Amino acid sequence: MRLTLAAFASLCALLAALPARSAEVDWSKVDAAIGASPAVSGQVH
Repeated sequence: MRLTLAAFASLCALLAALPARSAEVDWSKVDAAIGASPAVSGQVH
């Protein structure tokens, strides 16, 4: 019973971590919403 519960908990933790991917942020939309231009250019924002 303990082994089954441990295996189930491990599987749930693994499956919960799989969709944890973020989308790329469109900084131009963020700047438009704030109403300010970026302080620096390039990859740093």
